[in-house]
Amino acid sequence: MRILHSKRAGQAGLTAGEVVVVLAILGMLCLMIVPYYSNSCTLTKQYRCRFILHCIGQGFKTYDIDHEKNPLQPSNTQVGMDLSVTRFDPAKLLAPLVKEGTYVNPGLFICPYDNERFRLLGGAENFSRSNISYFLSLDAGRTTNHPAILMGDRTVQLSGKDIEPGLFNLTAVSDAGWDARRHLGQGNLLFADGSVQSTRSKEWRAILQSQPLATNHLVMP
Repeated sequence: MRILHSKRAGQAGLTAGEVVVVLAILGMLCLMIVPYYSNSCTLTKQYRCRFILHCIGQGFKTYDIDHEKNPLQPSNTQVGMDLSVTRFDPAKLLAPLVKEGTYVNPGLFICPYDNERFRLLGGAENFSRSNISYFLSLDAGRTTNHPAILMGDRTVQLSGKDIEPGLFNLTAVSDAGWDARRHLGQGNLLFADGSVQSTRSKEWRAILQSQPLATNHLVMP
């Protein structure tokens, strides 16, 4: 049996110049493909984040049907007559919702973008503010068909500055916006009616003006 050799005698390989041209072309292709791939990954994370908030919203609705109340509404003994306190623990506020994963899996409260928070290890008994990527509203009341904010990305800022953990207020004149370093300068909001919106910083003023209350009492994890 004869073996046929496709390479002819004296056939030369690529010259140094040709190698340089090939590498240059490959480099240009990488410059074109990598940003597209990166943007695709970013969009995928955005869709995941919105889907997660939608699932959490469904958990709130189910809890509301079963108990006829919103688990985020603090009792009168918690609030008293003074909403300036900063001792609200978001994990404790969410505890009725995540207990044994009955309504919402506690692992869902981490945004795909948030690398500063920790994935929940173990069950709901280990759930803490370090496992939460979203601020919470104390004012949404029972889930209804009004546009009250229920939750949102913790990347919200006031006057371009990060908000410290604890209670904070937003009004129609607050200079609220999103941290430009995450979500491509956008953020997601979950409303009491179960809807989820991806918004830009410039839309905050209109959103706050549409809220049922003049002052929104929120908790940052």
